[in-house]
Amino acid sequence: RRDTRGAVTLLFFGYTHCPDVCPVHMANLAAVLDRLPTQIADRVRVVFVTTDPERDTPARLREWLGAFDARFIGLTGPPEQLERAQIAAGVLPAVRDTAAGENYSVGHAAQVIAYTADGLGRVMYPFGTRQADWEHDLPRLVRASGEAPAPVAVEGAFGFAPPTPDAMAVYFTLRNRSAAADTLVAAEAAGAGTATIHRQVAEGGRVRMAQVERLPLPGGGRVVLEPGGLHLMLDSLASRPVAGDTVRVRLRFARAPSVDIDVPIRRFGE
Repeated sequence: RRDTRGAVTLLFFGYTHCPDVCPVHMANLAAVLDRLPTQIADRVRVVFVTTDPERDTPARLREWLGAFDARFIGLTGPPEQLERAQIAAGVLPAVRDTAAGENYSVGHAAQVIAYTADGLGRVMYPFGTRQADWEHDLPRLVRASGEAPAPVAVEGAFGFAPPTPDAMAVYFTLRNRSAAADTLVAAEAAGAGTATIHRQVAEGGRVRMAQVERLPLPGGGRVVLEPGGLHLMLDSLASRPVAGDTVRVRLRFARAPSVDIDVPIRRFGE
């Protein structure tokens, strides 16, 4: 509940060895979320709960779901807990075909349950729901959920006007308002070829930059990007920003919706 607060949650019980129903549902949802506006797609969580905990390890779930969309969440647990979850959600518990040996199949509920931000189940979408239906309904469900408080706040952003358009650094503080840990996974900047997080590393009397692929953000905590430490590096700028300009930056997180910020540019020394 904590991790899906403020979002529309699409809950599905299935298993990764399923040849048809499960991958079709996931592929349809991934395709629709790719087409929807960012402000809508970022308010949708897809939660896939396995009905085959023996074979669906966390690593297997991550790999399988990642083939559709890295944002999809996979859950597992003890069989009795998974059965209670299905009953609580109002679907028939899954049944394993015990006569099939190691290559068994699992009979499971085929519907996706949509919950709005208030935690109430609103719609059960059966197998066969078309992409056009998802594309029509998801924005309505998001709008019905109202405005959600941004779980990640960006404070004190600024950058120094670079002497050339080759590269510049941007600094800010990330504050996680949620109790759940998150991760900054990517960044984009208007007019920049790339935007990557780097850390200043001192070793043997020298300093160098080391790229940080994913920046953890602890639940209820903050991470500071500042001169001499972590910074967002913008490379290959289309033009050289000068003091008084702003640069639009988008930050993408593993859990929280993307955040757009207009970074004010200062003179060096200010």
